[in-house]
Amino acid sequence: MTKLSIIIPIYNNATYLKQCLNSITAQNFNDFEILCINDASTDNSTAILNSLAAEDSRIRIFNLPSTQGAGAARNLGISHAKGEYIHFLDSDDWLEPDIYTPLLAEIEQTAADICFFQYNRIYGKITTQVNLFTSQQTEQIKSFHDNPKFFINSSVVPWNKIYKTSFIKKNGLQFDTVKCANDRYFYFSLFPCNPKICFHTGHFVNYRCNQKKSLSRQNDLAAYQCHLATFAKILNLYSNHSEYIRSLLIDTGIKDLQNMQHDQHMLPLEIRKQILSFLNKQNIHPSYYVNCPWAAWYKRLSFAENIIPIVFACNEKYLPYLSVTLTSLQDNAAPGYNYDIYILCNELSSAAQQKITYFNASFPQAAIEAVNVSKIIDHQHLYSCAHYSREMYYRLLIPELLQSYPKVLYLDCDLIVNANISELYQTDIDQYLFAAVINYTNPGMRQYIQESLNLSPKTYFNSGVLLINTQNCLKYRLKERCLKFISTMPNLCCPDQDALNKIARGKVKFLDLKWNFYWQFLVLHHPLENIGSLPPDEQQHYLQTLRQSPAIIHYTSGKKPWNNVSSVLSILWWNYARRSILHHEIKLQTPAPNGLNAKLLYDATHRFSLLWQFWRSKILSCLTFGRKHTHYKRKRKAFKQRLKAIKQLAG
Repeated sequence: MTKLSIIIPIYNNATYLKQCLNSITAQNFNDFEILCINDASTDNSTAILNSLAAEDSRIRIFNLPSTQGAGAARNLGISHAKGEYIHFLDSDDWLEPDIYTPLLAEIEQTAADICFFQYNRIYGKITTQVNLFTSQQTEQIKSFHDNPKFFINSSVVPWNKIYKTSFIKKNGLQFDTVKCANDRYFYFSLFPCNPKICFHTGHFVNYRCNQKKSLSRQNDLAAYQCHLATFAKILNLYSNHSEYIRSLLIDTGIKDLQNMQHDQHMLPLEIRKQILSFLNKQNIHPSYYVNCPWAAWYKRLSFAENIIPIVFACNEKYLPYLSVTLTSLQDNAAPGYNYDIYILCNELSSAAQQKITYFNASFPQAAIEAVNVSKIIDHQHLYSCAHYSREMYYRLLIPELLQSYPKVLYLDCDLIVNANISELYQTDIDQYLFAAVINYTNPGMRQYIQESLNLSPKTYFNSGVLLINTQNCLKYRLKERCLKFISTMPNLCCPDQDALNKIARGKVKFLDLKWNFYWQFLVLHHPLENIGSLPPDEQQHYLQTLRQSPAIIHYTSGKKPWNNVSSVLSILWWNYARRSILHHEIKLQTPAPNGLNAKLLYDATHRFSLLWQFWRSKILSCLTFGRKHTHYKRKRKAFKQRLKAIKQLAG
């Protein structure tokens, strides 16, 4: 009897087919057969197979009359397998030398039904070892029930395992014949059969991940229907298992669906309807998902219309301050609107990811998701400046990341929203790259804009609030142009903002100042002198906007409301801060700014309560005598002093 059957589904892979088969025939172990299932290839694969089979009698070729997919091809291979054990391999992957001797020794010594091993991921010229487990982790694992979470979260691919043929045939195990996701059902159908399992830590298969044209990763309705049908079959397989195992299966099924999206964050309505219908049938409802990592994705499925996509660029340190911005946005959210909110960031810790779930739970109208973009921009070509961080560059990525939205609103994290943002989002920018607010500047900055950037200060805008036309920006190659400009200009004052102004000149629609009211004139040095340095028309417009309550207050410059209380606008920020979900962290992180103690910051956000206590003490001091009179009189004076300090703070 042949010891090993190696089953390879082949479809139009002439480029890598020889490397795959040669890596098998070159093995030291030679008691095997190679079952090549030719899935009606139309390239040179058939000729290559015939040539190799003529040289090696261990190669057996089976030609399917029409393309049926890898699942059907593998099933045909199982039915013809003569080996005691089976290994599945994809035709564009290849083996490390001498893998079968140690693998078969392990599975025979342990009398196991399945032996798991590890692999290398090949992406272009980069090889990465994929470590699925360690020997210490697997010492106590002999079956699925020893550690269900490990197996459910493990790799579902069939080619990093050796199987006992009798186990597969006895239990009638088959791959799905759908065009995609056909290996998932096979993998999860293994464990209800209670196989004995062993492990080998070797990295034996080289998986070429950048060449695969997998139907499972196509963002179309048919692909999602395949995944959902498989998802349902898997859940049905485990219908008699515990709720814990069901929850693990749901999580991994959702991850599969999410991975299909690539960068297309907004799924077409028909696909969303299909997914929602499926999840409802499976009784996967809000009470289940609300605290899960995929809560934002689930919520977004139900957003059918009036969707406003909003993007922030943030790091872990700034998340508490972002929570203030989100609180202000929620307080002024328009009824009937939903908000797709994306936080562009580096990789977040588990604690920071948990904060994102808090944001989702506290803002019902919003789906809030962190998007790790750290690998998209090569940081070696970027630099930070003054109080600016590398996150400032992330706004350049928005058009390509969220191109499924016609318009996207970008907001800095150091601002508050005091009005219905839908009015801003409805601005017509069909003929522009984006809309922004003119940035009034002091004489020194005006000189820099004119001389260093060769721009007019009258058209220089602030990049902290941008309404972006994604398609126009992509066609114009805005990101590439901006990064090229930055790389040639090492002494920019505001790198990304200067680049956007230079590259997008003449293609920007200007918004009213109320949509990005920057506060630096009120906190830097002497406010009256700052405002007085502006041209008369800008002075008038700035003060008029301030009096009329700006729709967005942007806390520009290095001075922020959490470390500077020299303006009444700080109090507005703290009004939102004390109701934000991360208020406790802001209090812990906030030092006493500019010689002012934390008590004054507290008083500024509780002035109405202080006022009530002042009048209460004043009335009681008039109605009481002796010690009580003295007590309330003292309290009245103390509250009066605190109110006076707040009044002075407000100007």
